[in-house]
Amino acid sequence: MSDPISTTSGIVTILQSGFQFLEYVKSLAGSDVISAVYRWDGTLVEGSSKIPLRIQFDESKTTWWYWVERLEDYTFVRFPVVSSCLQEIPGQRGDEQTTNADYWRWVPVNMPGTIVGGNSNFKNIMVDFMIIGYRKKALIKQFTS
Repeated sequence: MSDPISTTSGIVTILQSGFQFLEYVKSLAGSDVISAVYRWDGTLVEGSSKIPLRIQFDESKTTWWYWVERLEDYTFVRFPVVSSCLQEIPGQRGDEQTTNADYWRWVPVNMPGTIVGGNSNFKNIMVDFMIIGYRKKALIKQFTS
């Protein structure tokens, strides 16, 4: 059983490391970092409209999946604005044979000691989030020159 304080601390550390990495990437010449904040329903709140975010709801509107369509030379990372009460699960798009890390949704964290039949039956959690995109070429160029 995990300690909630340790888990939260770990999440904060991961987010801090992620932001430090992105700050580094932003400082590189030619990195062209783009970012945006979205509401849980995919509505752009602030930032770049260049990010091709997509969302797919099921018929009941209790389950939905997000993905960012490919944008030439960009890699995207995502961060929910509140991460302590949720977990991210990846899914499969269309006829894909395996799980795709670029197709995801956020669901509530399982309560310790709760026996469940997998995360696929959980309803989504409504959480606003950020997406940040950067050019891999700038990062690779920095390490190979």
